[in-house]
Amino acid sequence: MFTEAEREKFHIVLVSFDPDRDQPARLKTYAETQQLGANWTLLQGSHDQTKALSVVLQISYELLPDSSIDHANSKVVLNRQGEIVYRLNGLSTDPAAVATALRQEMGD
Repeated sequence: MFTEAEREKFHIVLVSFDPDRDQPARLKTYAETQQLGANWTLLQGSHDQTKALSVVLQISYELLPDSSIDHANSKVVLNRQGEIVYRLNGLSTDPAAVATALRQEMGD
């Protein structure tokens, strides 16, 4: 979907909603298993940090009594200033729309 030159222009950040289970070692294993590239960062923070980020990015989630997590599936594109420039919500969405938003932000 992206050329190597394009991939060097953006970074993907995945933030866990489950900081108790998704410790750095587990996230590292996940990244290796999924063969995520060098332009991916997987993050885990405290419950308070995760909640604060979810509010800023307008991504809802809920910790359920059985310890599972119900969360929105959102792809959010931020510009270099950290401002939201594109959002795509839902599981059955066309990733080409996110690619287009990234290319527009990169100036391509």
